[in-house]
Amino acid sequence: MFARAAGGELKCHLAHRDCRATIAIELVNCTNESVVFEPLTLHRVDAIAEKPVRYAPRPPVTPRSSRVDELTVQFSGVYEIVLGTIAENYTDRLPTMTVDIDNRRERAACAECDGHWGRYGMNDHERCACRTKDGGKVCHDGDECQSGCLADALEWVERPTDTRNANGGRYITMGVKRRVGHCNTSTDRSGCHEWIPVGASREPPSSTQWINSGRECAD
Repeated sequence: MFARAAGGELKCHLAHRDCRATIAIELVNCTNESVVFEPLTLHRVDAIAEKPVRYAPRPPVTPRSSRVDELTVQFSGVYEIVLGTIAENYTDRLPTMTVDIDNRRERAACAECDGHWGRYGMNDHERCACRTKDGGKVCHDGDECQSGCLADALEWVERPTDTRNANGGRYITMGVKRRVGHCNTSTDRSGCHEWIPVGASREPPSSTQWINSGRECAD
C-alpha cells in the first residue's frame, strides 16, 4: 500500500478575494484486505507558528483498489503530508509526502490590477487587493463606488432654523443630515468599517442620522 500527493496552483475568485488550491492524494491499497488511511495531518513548512491540520478518518480503501481524496488549502507554499495506515492486523506510517502550491499566476494577475498581494482578514487569508479606479472620491451611496463607500462624517442637507412670524410665534426646525464618505481605495473589504449602504442616497435625510449606523465586519 502507498500514497502519492500532487499540488497545484492557488486560484482566486470573486475579484481575487477568495483564493484556494486543491491537493490531490491518491491512496492505493495493494493488499487483500481493507485499509484505512489515517490519521492524516497537513502542515505548511514555512508557517512555523501554525499548528498542523488533522483530518478526520476517511472510509477504508477496499482490497486491491485506489481512491483519490482532495484537500482544500488557502495558502501557497510547501506542504508536508503525514499519513498512517490501519489494517486488521497492523498499523503503519507512510513516508512523509511534500507538495508545492504555486501562486505565481495569481500574483501576476494582481500586478495587472495595480494591486497588493498579501494576507487579509481576521483569518489572515492570502489574496490580492486590487486598486480601485475611484478610490478617494466623495460618495453618499454604496453604489457610487467600485468597492463600497466608507463613511467619514455627517453633512447638513438642511440646517436648523429658528424663525418668528409677525404675531410673535416661533417656528424651530431640527435640520436634517446625511452621511458622506469616500470610495474604498482597494477591493479589500476585510475588517470592521462604517459603510454607507447601497441605496442610502434614495432614503430621505433624517434629523437622527448617526455616522456609525452602517458598521460591518467581514473577513
